[in-house]
Amino acid sequence: MSRLGHFFVPNLTLMMRLFKFSLSLYVCTSFLSVDSLLAKNGVVVNQTMGHDGVCRDYYHLSHRLELDNFTLITPSEWLQCHYCIVWKEPIDPRGCFHNRSAFNDGGGFTLYLDKSSFAVESGCQSEWLKLRMKTLGEGAQTKEAIDAKRQLWESIQKVAAGELAHLDVILELNPYCRVINAEPLEVRLDYCNVSFRSVDGYYVDHTGAVIVTPILP
Repeated sequence: MSRLGHFFVPNLTLMMRLFKFSLSLYVCTSFLSVDSLLAKNGVVVNQTMGHDGVCRDYYHLSHRLELDNFTLITPSEWLQCHYCIVWKEPIDPRGCFHNRSAFNDGGGFTLYLDKSSFAVESGCQSEWLKLRMKTLGEGAQTKEAIDAKRQLWESIQKVAAGELAHLDVILELNPYCRVINAEPLEVRLDYCNVSFRSVDGYYVDHTGAVIVTPILP
């Protein structure tokens, strides 16, 4: 199994597509260890080279979703997004389009975590942290990537409906966190936003380093 986890489907077409983003995912030569660095509260630090050639620390966390620690109903303070406020649009009881808990064609969706049950301290004034699955532009993601996200969304819905006891998901705290203590390493959320861990449109279901071997044509 590839270090990419379960989403790495072993077929030639998909592997060729993965080559494009493999060049930007080499773990930096100064990478801390094969098993990554474990920070306080279960946060794992991975150092990865971005598309711009700069090595950055990425902070990942395994979080368990349970019936009483998240919601698919948009909290009142999240009903209006920034653009709705700027444009002075009336409040939609379902929430602003960007804040609704619904699956979209690009594989994106949103849910809200109970801040009091989250392992990482936050400066968010809301009682709810917004957890978002990132998407790429139209046509930029493979069907396999979107299908994997849909399966995750359906499992989340089962937890919310009480049909599944719990679900462990992998989150990324960047770019909304900062280091507040160097030793032992501890990070803090500055805002109310968290993302599912993803790489170029693919959900990553583990906290380990993402290593992709180049596949030449």
